[in-house]
Order: sequence, then C-alpha cells, then structure tokens
Amino acid sequence: MKIVTSNLNENMELPLQLTISFQKVFSLFKKYASEEFSNHPYHKSSLEIVEDFKNYPEELIEGFSDFSLLEKYQDQIDLLLDPLFPELLLLNEIKAASIPFSFTSFKFTTRFEQILNNAGEHYKLSLRNFEEDTMYIMACTFIMNLYYGFSIDLKRPFFFDIPDKNSGITKHYRTAFNGDFSEIIPTKNAPKITEEDYRELLDNFENIKIWKEKFPPGSYIFKGFGIMNLFDVTADEIISSIRTNLLRSSDNLNEELQHDLREFFEIKDLMLGFSIFTIENGLNQLRVKMSESTLFTFMSEISCSNHFCHHIVGKIFNQYESVAISDVEMYGQKHGHNPFYHQLHKVGIGSIILIPVKASNNKDLTIIEIASPRPFELNSINQNKLKDIISAFEIAVERFIEEQQNVIEATIQEHYTTIHSSVKWRFIEAAEKYQRELQEKNQDIKPDPDEIIFENVFPLYGQSDIKGSSLARNNAIKEDLATQLMLTINVLSEAYKKEKLPIYEELTFRVSEYLNEVNSGLKAGDEISILNFLKRDIYPVFKHAKRNHKPLRKEVDKYMERLDDNLHVIYEKRKNYENSVTMLNDPS
Repeated sequence: MKIVTSNLNENMELPLQLTISFQKVFSLFKKYASEEFSNHPYHKSSLEIVEDFKNYPEELIEGFSDFSLLEKYQDQIDLLLDPLFPELLLLNEIKAASIPFSFTSFKFTTRFEQILNNAGEHYKLSLRNFEEDTMYIMACTFIMNLYYGFSIDLKRPFFFDIPDKNSGITKHYRTAFNGDFSEIIPTKNAPKITEEDYRELLDNFENIKIWKEKFPPGSYIFKGFGIMNLFDVTADEIISSIRTNLLRSSDNLNEELQHDLREFFEIKDLMLGFSIFTIENGLNQLRVKMSESTLFTFMSEISCSNHFCHHIVGKIFNQYESVAISDVEMYGQKHGHNPFYHQLHKVGIGSIILIPVKASNNKDLTIIEIASPRPFELNSINQNKLKDIISAFEIAVERFIEEQQNVIEATIQEHYTTIHSSVKWRFIEAAEKYQRELQEKNQDIKPDPDEIIFENVFPLYGQSDIKGSSLARNNAIKEDLATQLMLTINVLSEAYKKEKLPIYEELTFRVSEYLNEVNSGLKAGDEISILNFLKRDIYPVFKHAKRNHKPLRKEVDKYMERLDDNLHVIYEKRKNYENSVTMLNDPS
C-alpha cells in the first residue's frame, strides 16, 4: 500500500491523539447488511464484507496509531474502502483516505497516484503557508465544532503545491476534507468547554497559550479517518499571481510573468517579450521606442507593409486584436517567407501569440509576445485562456509607458538645458535613442547622448521675485500633496473592503509613509518622487478597482475630479498662490 506523509513536523503538538479506525465505515456495512435493507443495492456486497470481517483483527475497529499497520492490513482496508473509491471515477477524481492534521494518506485514486509518482519517489505532500500554532488552533476548532457543537468558521482551505518532474511545472491543488468517518473522544485530561470558554476563545485567536489551556496537548482522541479530495486550481492561482504581479511594480516583472505563464500554458521554456512602437505616417512606419523582445530588440524602424502580412497588419495594428500563429513554418509558406517569418525562424520560435495593447493617451502601441520553440503548443484555442487577464496587461502597459515617459523626461533634464515646448519633440527622440542604446550596449559602457543644436535660435526669458514667495509656494505644494495622499488612502481603504487583496494593504502603507514625509517637511525631489509613485503604482490599481467593482467607480471618479485637467495632480493651494502672485505682478 502506498503511504504518503506531509511536510508537517512529525512531532508537532496537537490537542488530538490521532488513531486510525474503520469502525464508522464498518457500521455502515452492518446497516446495509441487515434485513431492513434487503432490497438495497448494497445489501449483498455488505453481507459479504460483514462476513469476511469476522476474521479481521480487532484493531481495525478499535483503532491504532502505528501507521506501519496500514501496509500490514492493506487487503482488509482495500476491501472496506473500495466502495468509497468507485472504479468509474478512479481516473478522474484526485482522492485519498487521509488522517487530518497530519495529512498522512494511504489509499489513492489512480489519478492521485499518477500525480504523486510524477512528483518523484521521495515527495512529501507540501502544505502551503501553515504554521504549527495555526494547525493547533484549527484542531481545537475542529473539536469545538464536531464534539461540542459550537459554530466556529475557520474553514481556511489547505493548498498543496505538487511538482511534475516530467513537465517541470508545479501544480496547485485545493483540498476538501470529509470527516464523516471519524469521531472525537475526550480523555480524562480534557477540560470541558463551556459557553464562557467559547466566548473567550472567539476574541483570542492568536493567543496560543489560552488555546492550550482549554485544549491541552493530546487531551482528545481522533478516531477514524477522512476522505481528502484535491481540486486542481493551478489556472486560478496563476491568473491571480499574474494579476497581482501586473498591478504592482517590480524590477523583475518580465521574469516573474514569464514564470507564471510557463505554468499557465504548461510550457517550461516559454518565452515572454514586449515592444513599444510609435505609429507614424498612418501605418507606413513603426518606430521602436522600447523593446525587451526576442524579435525587435535591435530594430529601430519597421515598414509595416513590407515586414508583416496583411492579416497581422489588419488584426494587430488596425483592430488591436490578438493573433496566434500555431505553426511558424506553415505561416512562412503561406506568406512567401516574409521578413516577419525570417525573424521568427531565426530565433527558433515554433508558435507564438501576439497581443496588442493600445495606449489611451498617445500613439504608442505595445505588442506582447508569448512564444514557444515548438509548433502547435500556442494556438488560437489556448490563446483564449488569456481573456481573463488581458485587462491587467493593459493596466500594466499603461503604467510602464508612463514610467518610460518619466525616464525620458529625466534623461532630458539630466543631459540638456531647459527647453521650449515647440522643440521638445527633438529632445524626446534623442532621449529615446539614448535609452535604446543603453539597453543594447554593455552596461559598463554608457553611450553619449546626441548633441542638439538649433541654428539662429535665441532664448528669451525673465524672472522676478516676491519676498517670501518661495516659502508660500512650498507650503502650497505641501498642502496639495497631503490632500492628494489622504484621498488616495481613502480610495484604497474602500477598495480593500470590497476585495481583500494584499496589494491594497501594501499600497496604503506606502502612501501613509509618503504622507508622513510630506507632513514632516518637503525635501528636494519629494514632489516628483510622490507623483511618479502615484502614476506608476496607484493609478493602474485605481483603474483595476473601478473596472471590477461598480461601487468603487464613484470613489475613484471623486478622486479624479479633484485633479487638475492638465497637470493630473491636486492643484488647489498652488493655484491660489499663483493667482495671488499674478495679482501682485499685474501692472494694471
């Protein structure tokens, strides 16, 4: 008999003594073997089991805690439990007989056994995110529910992460536990739990000392076994992880998303990349602004009509719809081995999904590439699995483009003098070229930014000062920033009430830190740092919240209404300040 243990400490303290017994399931067979159920479908088989069981050892009924006896009595246990594991479902269900709180499991469906075999010879069931104290308290609530009848809801799901050595992918499973074939028996050392104890425990979940006083270690006996069902939630887990990663900012975002998508599509060498294009002259020319791509990294300009087939031009660049190429070689044959085919073939791509994301505030178009080295692994069918996360990709792309715009602005400020808006386009092009060269060259060798010269252009500017104006302006900035940060916290708090995502808590903490800094006094660069943080990390999350929860739309809209239409920040105190300065300087 295959016996699998878990990653829990074998000597872990519990209020329960774990005893394996088949008394309850045997009682069911005795029930169906009686004359009362002579017409029941189980009557005949139950009679045979009851008759055979006369020669079985008593400890199968009375119970035993030596788990090695499971193997000794394998034949008898199989006979008793086979009706709970119908043959027609052995290849479909992921089910096992198991002992709660230790997760030692000893009878499996065929599908479960295959999963465990693929995990490796020495694999132990790996329970996720459970501490010993939490397990102890869960066992106490189990006793309170089953023995005392107190209603306590601590139905926190258990999750197992089980690797597949063949595919290199880790699968995620949620468990459901059926305790119908078990009972709880108090020992002489078990204090009786009263209504007063129950109420005290309700307010002391994290006080393990109180729980151990009410339920001393080993003071109750668990007698029986449980049925554990596993449900594959890999897709749900990965979608959740992808959404979380896309909504937060990370230096390793591309790497983290690639890992998630490899599990999502079950392709261990899947490749993820993206490129940001500016569309010029209709669709005649694409300028590559930014690329972390296996396809476009070393390209600066692309002619749409010459490079891509008409189908891709229409779908990607006109309709902004995703395209799947399931067989790159077949694509090449159909489209005359065009330059795009040669690109795909050169880097060893066999199948690919292209996802266009159009920026809402400019002409930029981002193309996300999900590629496999083998044909048919990516196709128009599994492309549809991405529908649930496309909106999160759109939010992430918007944030990334804003971050890149900030980088371009910073590059201009670092390498060039103050510029007039009418010629800013020239500086933007130079800054984008500089950033592209930074990516392409060795990190130790920095490129030189282009020198920009305008012949026969002369700057004209002037400046006047009002005594005390700098202090007044700084106070105005401080008050506007503080107001905006407080409003941000309000929206995040409302969002957390609707959807308890950890990212809302994390962002609330970070906004509070910025608010404390502002209240303590502004330093050089604080304003830019805070506004960049809001654009990069907060606004994409607001879009997600607004899109997924109608009640939050009003909160987000109220926030956005307070922002200046042009500057996209709260500009109330500063506007009052500027109006005052204008009045003082007005010669009329």
